[in-house]
Amino acid sequence: MAGIAIKKTGQYLILIYVGWILIIIGAGLLTTLRADSSIAKAVGFQVVIGSGVGMVYVAIIFPILASIPVTQTAPAMALYVFSRNFGSVSPSSDVFPSLSHSVTNDLPNLDLGCHRRRCCHPE
Repeated sequence: MAGIAIKKTGQYLILIYVGWILIIIGAGLLTTLRADSSIAKAVGFQVVIGSGVGMVYVAIIFPILASIPVTQTAPAMALYVFSRNFGSVSPSSDVFPSLSHSVTNDLPNLDLGCHRRRCCHPE
């Protein structure tokens, strides 16, 4: 869709903006989901954010290629694809589960000191 629009209009910047707007709106809509929300609602919100991500992924290629000589397109695209893929594999997938496990294990034993007992230190 984005590639066709860029080919017809010759403009890629507007699609990048529209894509980011859809990503922001979709992320905001996803925060409104609850455990009892309908599947149609969840899928619809994911379509919004997915449309934005798809537009940005396609439209961002054009400014990369427009700013370099033709002989440098292969290394530029390789760097772009590597960066995009490396960014999607974040260490948070390894860090956050272990962090949440340690927090949930240590939380009941956490000494809150005076805040829990409502005492005050005499000076």
